[in-house]
Amino acid sequence: MRVISTNRLQPGDKLAKPVYGTAGGLIMPANLPLTREHIERLLKQGVQQVYLDDPRVADLQIEEPIREITRIKVIKVLQEAMQEIGKKGLAVSLNSKAIEEVIHELHEELIYGRAREINLYKVQAGEDYLPLQALNTAILATNMARLGGFVQNSKDVVTGTLLMNLGLALIPKEILFKPGALLPEEKIQIQKHVEYSLQIANNNFPNLRAHVKVIIQQHHERLDGSGYPQGLKGEKIHPLAQLVGIAETYSAMVSWRPYRERISPQEAIEYIMGGAGIEFDHKLIDIFSRCTVPYPVGSMVLLSTGEKGVIIDLGKGLATRPRIRLFTDEKGQNLAQPVDINLSDPQYQTRVIVGLLDE
Repeated sequence: MRVISTNRLQPGDKLAKPVYGTAGGLIMPANLPLTREHIERLLKQGVQQVYLDDPRVADLQIEEPIREITRIKVIKVLQEAMQEIGKKGLAVSLNSKAIEEVIHELHEELIYGRAREINLYKVQAGEDYLPLQALNTAILATNMARLGGFVQNSKDVVTGTLLMNLGLALIPKEILFKPGALLPEEKIQIQKHVEYSLQIANNNFPNLRAHVKVIIQQHHERLDGSGYPQGLKGEKIHPLAQLVGIAETYSAMVSWRPYRERISPQEAIEYIMGGAGIEFDHKLIDIFSRCTVPYPVGSMVLLSTGEKGVIIDLGKGLATRPRIRLFTDEKGQNLAQPVDINLSDPQYQTRVIVGLLDE
């Protein structure tokens, strides 16, 4: 299997994995020869990427960071919470037991689960951005906490990331998803979601830990004082809040949003690493760099030689020198048989990945 944008699908193509909506409903099964109507249905449902059944990489299995049943449960609980907040405002009484249960399940799976290098540039239905953004941030931030020496605070990270944007349910959608630049008064409204989220969390979780509160309060603060709501600088921002802020920035950039396309992982990584020492702490950026990959498994890439292929393995510690299954030669002609190469081998030292392809 490999990853491809939905709008690049052709009639007759088959999906390697079924596609589910954010609430768990089946949108499209695997192994079904797609028709034009099927493809249009996927696009209409907001599905931006799919796993394509490609016989050239039939042996490639792409592992998700959490089980599908866990993803569905987290999204469902967050959707219901945000719907209740939208209806009842700051006085809302949430199903705190259900939220605590999904926090526990997600934390257990992330800490004792499978994935060590997290790729969030994956299949997503775009029907409800906010719960998906919270889940993606939790996945990446928890992995950063685990690798960065904050494992004792990992449950605080999961809890904070799932609660910190609940207040966005009180922001008018025409502002929240506005396609153009925000007016000063609109920016102020969006920034109020931090205050709203903290109030909702305190009202519904009376035993909330201090680290969770600081994550909610400070995840939009930046090292140079350019963040909000308090414009804190440097060491006044708690490391956990800084860590979560990095994770949220990345997951937002590589996620589909109603008003823009995704940004590729390597572009998002470059942007965030460019902010080291300015917006983000150097040590936390180093942790981030060990948790993300610029060229995810299953992605089609172009080499400096003109060859094209699919990333089949990331190797150990060399994210930009993965194993690749070549489909074409230097002239773009299809090979009679795909050839596997390892960019970490000295014989391939001069070959460099120059970009992601979508074909």
